[in-house]
Amino acid sequence: MKKKITKAKIIIWSAIAIGLLGLVAMDMAFTSTQTVIPGTFRADSLFAFPQAPATSVAVIASDNTSLTSPTPVTNTNLTFAQVKDMVKHAIDLVGGISKYVKAGDTVLIKPNLVSAKLSGDGETTDIRVVKAIVRIIYDTYGNGCTIYVGDGSAKNISSMGGSLFKNCGYQALFTDTDLTGVNFQLIDLDDEVAAGANIIKVKTKASLAEPHGGYYWIHKYLVSPNIKYIDVPVLKMHEPGLTCCLKNQIGIAAGWAYGWNKLQGGTKDVMIHHNNFNAAHNYTSWQDEELTDLSSCIDHFDLCVVDALMCLEYQKTLMSGNSNQVRLNTIIAGPDPVAVDHVCCHIIGTNPDDICHITMAAKIGLGTNNHDSITVLGENLSRYTHQFTRGSIHSQYGQGNRVWLLSTAFPGSDINTQYIANEATLAPSKGDAGWSPPYYFFDDRIDLLSFYNPSGSVVSYAYTNVYSPTAKSASLWMNCEEATKVYLNGTLVYNPASPSANTNIVSDTVVVNLLAGENTLLVKTLQTTGNYDFSLNICEKQTLGNRVDGLKFYIKNYNVPAVLNPAPTLSTPANKTQGIALGSPIANIVYTWGGGATDVTVTGLPAGVIATKNPAAQTVTISGTPTAAASTTYTVTTVGGTGAPVVVSGSIRAYICSSLAQLTISSLASTGIYRLALFDAPGTTELKTLANGTFTAGNTNFLFNKSTLASGTYTWKLLTGVTVVKSGTVVIP
Repeated sequence: MKKKITKAKIIIWSAIAIGLLGLVAMDMAFTSTQTVIPGTFRADSLFAFPQAPATSVAVIASDNTSLTSPTPVTNTNLTFAQVKDMVKHAIDLVGGISKYVKAGDTVLIKPNLVSAKLSGDGETTDIRVVKAIVRIIYDTYGNGCTIYVGDGSAKNISSMGGSLFKNCGYQALFTDTDLTGVNFQLIDLDDEVAAGANIIKVKTKASLAEPHGGYYWIHKYLVSPNIKYIDVPVLKMHEPGLTCCLKNQIGIAAGWAYGWNKLQGGTKDVMIHHNNFNAAHNYTSWQDEELTDLSSCIDHFDLCVVDALMCLEYQKTLMSGNSNQVRLNTIIAGPDPVAVDHVCCHIIGTNPDDICHITMAAKIGLGTNNHDSITVLGENLSRYTHQFTRGSIHSQYGQGNRVWLLSTAFPGSDINTQYIANEATLAPSKGDAGWSPPYYFFDDRIDLLSFYNPSGSVVSYAYTNVYSPTAKSASLWMNCEEATKVYLNGTLVYNPASPSANTNIVSDTVVVNLLAGENTLLVKTLQTTGNYDFSLNICEKQTLGNRVDGLKFYIKNYNVPAVLNPAPTLSTPANKTQGIALGSPIANIVYTWGGGATDVTVTGLPAGVIATKNPAAQTVTISGTPTAAASTTYTVTTVGGTGAPVVVSGSIRAYICSSLAQLTISSLASTGIYRLALFDAPGTTELKTLANGTFTAGNTNFLFNKSTLASGTYTWKLLTGVTVVKSGTVVIP
């Protein structure tokens, strides 16, 4: 489990369900108290953030035929004009610079300056990309914008050549002939010279990295709603699996506050993001949480432009003999940092669902990681075939499932005892008795010790569903310290005779067969002593931890993938709006629901008109005869499916013919045979019988022929023999 920075709180399960989580208590009880360690796990429902909208990402390679001077992607001597053309084309595909920057704006451009060296070798952002953005803004608005270029490097100023970013070539930009007449400034986001005068304490969106208490020290410009922020990372492989738009935000943690290389501690705090990622600390890390927290501190991302001219695989710094360089000669651009990182993952041959800070950022609404919500413009991603080599065990493993339903912890020491009957075929959903709500765990090791805090030997179950786009064989990646059983679709697929020591995040790989569509997955674990956890991922065979493409872990009745729970559909009948004479039936109106819809509701129908459902045919038929002259609007609304319900409205207008008049008999006490007669205004002289027959108790609207009657007021009487049961007046216009 994670390093216990803060004191653990011991509270009983009911307190969690009622007090901490604000959830309806489930029908279960734990036999022991539960340790809640902030940052170890969290009720998944607490990530209740609006999800980001659909977006576009542009990808332009140097050989794109739309460029002025296309050149092979192997060209090692790109000119500034060629790089600028690539950057401009990429930005233009997602709306052009004028969509993101207006005349008079202040712009902050943030490259990745991890090292005190000239750019171009893949370690730091290629300065030509930054220069191109500055020039594109100038070409559009002249010096009508205030432009800052800055980073919070891991190196202090003396390490960067004695003046800000000198060794990276940024001081030389002031005399660069390509920028003659262009006004811009360099800014140190570490705020070293000003001794932190511009550094402020900023609250995160979701407080993920618990040791920081939900706050970080960053430059005040980063939280200004009036400053346009352009993120310009270089595409690299690193410990968290990808260094790109989100990872670039490690540079906004102010060196004045955190020291150099931000892990040494400064005047306020220390970044701890990869101090714990080793066997001694159970392969846990705060790194992804810190990256996501820092990204959430920024007021807004306006535009991301990724330098993928020269990239690095294996690690973020250049290796001996430049052996980890990968030239792509590509620029990627888009306004959504999560979506841009998602596309960059596909470019380097990585599943974005394996990158924790990408999925976590999407979870708190910083952008979309949904492939179906991202339109890729420019290049076809299938052209990028080189799978980047992964360096650390973290990036090799990818990311296991983090959200689980958990049973109670059953006292016992025998993994072969069925503590829940028919355990192999268990398939619980959110809200089922005996199971927790969905819980999110912050590490790939599912920390059951912290969750249950058992006082003795126990056995527990963890459950998730798995969606696979096709039927296929895959590798189940597992590690557990004690006896464990894993059931996939009711079949025991993992039951090691001698569990492995807790010295690696993965110790076993087992070939399993996935069904197309829904799969069930149950993990049963024993705890007698020591750590109580497991790690699990389902990967493509013969790959380093690449989760099966398109595979989704999910909980039924909670976060079912859209492909299994599509958006609802509802037909629009041509005759949904009708006008008929009062007393006549409407033509049947038939609605058909589909997609992910499971039902419909019908509201607002006039009296006398009903809705009849046929669930098997997924139809609802509106029929009947209106009982009153009126124009009524009704609505049919879908139930179920992903996204907003579909609502279709119609109207029914019942009108009175010119030869007819209507009277209303109200609150008739009982149904019976009556005679309805029309009298003169005083009610003394009977003019004619209107009807003789059965009248129903309650309210009745009665139509009669008025063609022989003069305009005026008349009295009507409902009679049984000579006894008046009801009476009233009717006006003939």
